[in-house]
Amino acid sequence: MTRLSLLSLQESSLVISLARSTLGPLQYAVAGALFALTVSAQPAVQVVPTMTIPHAVIDMDNVGPAGPTTFGAVLAGATGGVPAVSALTLTPNGQARGVYNTSAFLGRALGLDAGGLALIDPPSGGFDAFDAQIDFALPTTEFGLAVGDWVGDMKLDFYLTGTMVATFTSPRYSTATNGQFFFQMTGGAFDRIDFTTSSGAGNWVIAELHVTTSGGYAAFGSGCMGSNGVPDLQAAAGSTPQLGQQFTLQATNLPLAGGPLFIAFGASSTQFAGLGALPFDLAVVQAPGCLILCDVLAMGVTGNNGGSGSYSFTVPNDQALVGTLFFNQAYANDASANPLGLTVSNGGVGQIQ
Repeated sequence: MTRLSLLSLQESSLVISLARSTLGPLQYAVAGALFALTVSAQPAVQVVPTMTIPHAVIDMDNVGPAGPTTFGAVLAGATGGVPAVSALTLTPNGQARGVYNTSAFLGRALGLDAGGLALIDPPSGGFDAFDAQIDFALPTTEFGLAVGDWVGDMKLDFYLTGTMVATFTSPRYSTATNGQFFFQMTGGAFDRIDFTTSSGAGNWVIAELHVTTSGGYAAFGSGCMGSNGVPDLQAAAGSTPQLGQQFTLQATNLPLAGGPLFIAFGASSTQFAGLGALPFDLAVVQAPGCLILCDVLAMGVTGNNGGSGSYSFTVPNDQALVGTLFFNQAYANDASANPLGLTVSNGGVGQIQ
């Protein structure tokens, strides 16, 4: 994937650079943080009861009959929307061949057989042991996986633009859990997961995948409490970042007193040049719990009118920008929120389509 460049933002002519004369508390927050000790906080992963974002379900029972299959057939078997998955790679791991005779209640599952993707039927279907990698077409914050023929832990490594941002060992899969867990990342996003059995020696198959749908923009992380709740940043309803089209961001739960609204544009949710690892807690400048979730290459300025504001720009009609990732976060002056007088929103990540 291409990462956002400052040049591509400037070409939109609707994003302006950081300026001390306009940023007020934001300028001092960033400046103070630059001189603070760098922290090493990382995105955190947890198990949640269900998916909370728009998602598609790929139940392998809906993909086709047992036997060889393709990645395209797997995607076509999804319900609930178009899955934002760009690749699914199963790699032999050298362990002994397995037989799908555990968690058979999950039904047909995806595995590896004779070097290729195959649908495996319980209770006697055979498969080769493998490790798996899922690449997402759009950074996301949630994912669900149902595993057959395995009673134990799974190790998941989460990546964003090629950098591992978190690792997590799941609870034990079992018949008691219906062979299924849902994972949620806070404080960041991911566009790839590598997963294996925690022991590295297990045989398992994939019965279901629960994945985000292709929408072009996803929220991640969370903002900090202000005088009118926690600011929330989302793509406006029906708005997606497409070449030559206007894209609109909508911020809500802003201070009712109004004032300027700043929309940060960046290229990373893991590093801020000169600041260090993200997220960065602005507690060092007296705004505890307010996290910088993306770097700031440029800043858009608009108005907060009675607690909400929107920011629009036209995506340049340049084919070279297809696939480009960009990150956003909203900042608002909020005198009563904390000693710094600042609140921030969750982060957002978009991919130009």
